[in-house]
Amino acid sequence: MKIAKYVQSLLPSIEKKSIRKNLDDLRTELRDHTLPPFETAYEMLNRWDFKGKYTQDMDKKFPREVKSRFRGNYLEVSYFILNRTLENITTFEKLADQLYGPDLVRSALTYSEAQLLRLIEAVSFAAQYARKMLIYTLAQEVDLYRENNLRDREMTKAEIDWLYNNQMVFLVIMNALDHSGKEYEKIFADIPDISVDESTVDSIAATVGAKNLDPLRLGIGGGIINPIYHVRIVITDWQVARYDAAKEERKMLEYQILDLKNALDNKQDPKLEKALEYTQDRVSRLNFKIRKMEAEAED
Repeated sequence: MKIAKYVQSLLPSIEKKSIRKNLDDLRTELRDHTLPPFETAYEMLNRWDFKGKYTQDMDKKFPREVKSRFRGNYLEVSYFILNRTLENITTFEKLADQLYGPDLVRSALTYSEAQLLRLIEAVSFAAQYARKMLIYTLAQEVDLYRENNLRDREMTKAEIDWLYNNQMVFLVIMNALDHSGKEYEKIFADIPDISVDESTVDSIAATVGAKNLDPLRLGIGGGIINPIYHVRIVITDWQVARYDAAKEERKMLEYQILDLKNALDNKQDPKLEKALEYTQDRVSRLNFKIRKMEAEAED
């Protein structure tokens, strides 16, 4: 999404305190519900020979699209980048304090202010996609080791379609998140202090260079990826539902890791399989609730 279109899609005004709250929630989401199962899974699968359709595709695309200094398969590198992102939340808070006044006004937003909002949205998307990616990875790979197929019960068709449809968005964002705090400070200091004006976007880009206006290349990553800055929504209810979904997804991942260990040892645990089915149902219901809230807010 081009920067002018992105800015026009924002709410007329956004309170800085809501951005700080969003960042604090993202810190919790990464620290408590995303990174712990990732750490356990990548340690199990760090030399894994992926066999699933999605997992093989992701393992080929990831190193081609994500030019990271970290090495390993897509689960390992994702873990390292997300762990660094958790550390960088403090930097993002510092940048928000430097760039934003008490209220952000859409009509007066500068390129650096808009790009920081985009980056915070990107973190939100990455945490959500990464958990679902890990859920589907474990579901596909464990099926190779057992006769009873639970994959279709672990993710709905809509969730699987969402993973495929947003795969390239995730890879673009992984590149954008693969920086140190000091690198982000320099990146944002170097963005020209110019207000975003739809009538001058092309001429400004021609003068200063499009790469200087979007140094993280988030503009090629797709459209709106976090609705709270774009549509009138009951933010508290949305955040609670999102938190509950993240918590249930972590629980599901813990069950899946146990299930994979059982499958590798040629063991079965009916109680664990029931727990998996119950948790998947909870996750699907919460995700449906979130999507419904977003759709109703856009009407």
